[in-house]
Amino acid sequence: MPMMRQPTGLYDMIESIYTQLKKMQRIPGAYEKWAGYRCAMTDYILSNTGRDSSLAVFGAGCCNDIDLARLVGHFGSITLYDIDEAAMRQALMRCQLHEYPAIRIHALNLTGITALDYETFSDLLTGQLQLFGTSIDPELLAAGALSYLHTVYDRIRNHRIQLGQKRFDYTVSFGLHSQLNNMFAWIWNVFAQSLGCPDASDGETSVLSYLAAQNAPIISRVNDTILGCTGNTAFFANELENLSCHTPVSGALECIRDIKERCPGCTAAVADWNFSETVTYRMLLQKADIK
Repeated sequence: MPMMRQPTGLYDMIESIYTQLKKMQRIPGAYEKWAGYRCAMTDYILSNTGRDSSLAVFGAGCCNDIDLARLVGHFGSITLYDIDEAAMRQALMRCQLHEYPAIRIHALNLTGITALDYETFSDLLTGQLQLFGTSIDPELLAAGALSYLHTVYDRIRNHRIQLGQKRFDYTVSFGLHSQLNNMFAWIWNVFAQSLGCPDASDGETSVLSYLAAQNAPIISRVNDTILGCTGNTAFFANELENLSCHTPVSGALECIRDIKERCPGCTAAVADWNFSETVTYRMLLQKADIK
């Protein structure tokens, strides 16, 4: 998951841990700081697509990594999808495209996990900590977390992504897949690290191992949808490596493997994304031709 600062202490909270983490997903100055990366990614899209065609952007968010002002002059229509409708509206306002008829935005939940699920998980862990204090047995905390997570993932196993019969000439998914299933792990890490009991790397009581195992089925369902609505070419960009600490990025690697297996003839390129002053990601760009 992207490297973020940690929230304040667990005992002096006015807001829930989830609410604090959600706010931290908005990175101050990202649009300005990512100008070079945004230019490179937009050039990549424009050089590999036909004019007056249709484009769908999945996980659009604030569109800090693509230049909408340049894209609208190339594509006949652009559709933005993200679970955060406010972020997409902000992106359109910034580019003064909020009344541009060729751009549409649609709130879309790709996983079936809701804000209430995250809030409930955060409240569950907070309640356990308030009840037992910092002397709580880590395995007890993990058992409660796993019990709740099983109910969530059992429920979303048959989640149907509400896209209808829409089809687009081209689709773009940049930096999306590492975000699909990272919030539960982020919440859990805050509590585990605050208690000085980092999650075990394996074993039945490992919350992080269980969460990591859910990536593949989620990403498979999301890619079914993305590839299924693509007429010509689907473009994916995923974090191949965190160059700052030379570690893989959960969710991103599963998508890279999935696309390689589904589209063995896909072409690849790399681009470095200076995410922050201390973190740089090497992005693998995959171009999957459908026709």
